[in-house]
Amino acid sequence: MAHLTLQRSFPILLLGLAVAVLNACGATKEVVITTTPGPTATERVLIVTATEAPAIATDAVPSAPTLTPAPTETLIPPLPTKDVVAVPTPPAKTAIPPLPTKEVIAVPSLRKLDVFAVDGQGAEVVAFGLPVVKTLLSIRVAACATPCDPIKQDGTGISEVSFKFFAGSEATGDPVYEHTEKNAAYCAFGGGEPDCTVWDFAQHRNQWPTGKPLIPGAHVVQMTVRGNDQNNAFWAAEALLSIGEPPSTRTDILSKIDYLRESDFTQPFVIRVAARAANGAKDGDGIDSVHFEIFDESGQRVHDRTERTAKFCAFGGGEPDCTPWLFSEHNNQWPSGQALASSEHSYTLRVTVLAKNGATKRDQVTFKLSGPS
Repeated sequence: MAHLTLQRSFPILLLGLAVAVLNACGATKEVVITTTPGPTATERVLIVTATEAPAIATDAVPSAPTLTPAPTETLIPPLPTKDVVAVPTPPAKTAIPPLPTKEVIAVPSLRKLDVFAVDGQGAEVVAFGLPVVKTLLSIRVAACATPCDPIKQDGTGISEVSFKFFAGSEATGDPVYEHTEKNAAYCAFGGGEPDCTVWDFAQHRNQWPTGKPLIPGAHVVQMTVRGNDQNNAFWAAEALLSIGEPPSTRTDILSKIDYLRESDFTQPFVIRVAARAANGAKDGDGIDSVHFEIFDESGQRVHDRTERTAKFCAFGGGEPDCTPWLFSEHNNQWPSGQALASSEHSYTLRVTVLAKNGATKRDQVTFKLSGPS
């Protein structure tokens, strides 16, 4: 407790003093200021009493519940990064080229051939073929030993069938092609299982399988059938064919015929052809063959020869000189055995030149030759 004696004349100081006491006592002290008379009538004694302030009852304010923090969400660890392997782009598929289409040759139906000069015994035979041929040729023979049906029993009792083709209308001289078959079906160009092979001249540079050039025109096919050891079957016949189309004129062959326009049987007779491709440098360049044919006034062929080496000579030779033909030394006959006509006679020489590139050139000349009177 504090006692202060203050003059009445200091009311303002009283208030300031009270504040100072409050500050000194703190907010928890209760300060009571009272006055009592002082020793004199003009004085008053100021009593300042500070006591503990009573606790102020207050309603308990419930504290806010302590919030439990939500558990931190555990993040799922990312999957390990997989190395991305670049997949190479597959190469573009190479288109497989289609298999070459095999050319199908339209083959005319074979029909029964008209045959002549038939000879033989003990065999039944039917010949089939194309009597008029442009570029395709096929010949077949059905044969069997009698008694039999050659179509149903083809080959029964037969050992072989042979074919020979001759240029011209007679089966004379060397054949341009020949072939022998041992098994049915008997076909001139092979095959027969089941169809005979068709020979396409256009695809073979207008040549026979032997390489001899095709001379368009009349041809004879000679067919011969022979039986086996158990019989004496035999059959032979001929058929006349017209083969080929006249070749187109080609200008890529240069040729010249060297011959005597007039001669007689006592003089050496020589015919030579010089031929080369237009881009060749010397005789024979680019040439496959030269074919010689000589016909008499009746159209009968008296001479036929093919040469493949320059110089191209009608009677052979040519390395270096052509062989001359002297009729007086050969019984006045041609190399084929045909007799030389008596007195003066006109002959036709036909020459066909075949180049290696398939080009052909045909020349024809006439000459006179005197035989013995």
